Amino acid sequence: MAFIPVAKIDEIALGKGICVRVGRKSIAVFNVEGNFYALDDFCPHKGAPLAGGYISGTDVTCPWHGASFDLTTGNGVGGPCGGGVASYPVRITGDDIELGFEETAQSRDDEDEYDYDEEEESRDDEDFGDGDD
Repeated sequence: MAFIPVAKIDEIALGKGICVRVGRKSIAVFNVEGNFYALDDFCPHKGAPLAGGYISGTDVTCPWHGASFDLTTGNGVGGPCGGGVASYPVRITGDDIELGFEETAQSRDDEDEYDYDEEEESRDDEDFGDGDD
């Protein structure tokens, strides 16, 4: 497992969350009484950012429609939660908050993935014709 620093401890106030980007992922990191938790930063119900949710104990409640998730597991615990969201291991190194990710060939490929431009592709087709000439 690879751990990546995403924030400093003092960047997240007690009882609050922030959104951090790791590659293409948006991840919500929460500070609950000095303990840090990380979940995907979207509610599966309608896509609301969970970093802006309401924290009660070790649950976060979606700010849009009230779905609730356990910060320790990502499991849905109430409302229209759709089952749950991914959770990530968190460790503290000095004053850095680090998130753990499994290293896979797919995750390495995602970082180097070419951004396909559909409009550019259609322009290329016009330039070269459709082969029926």
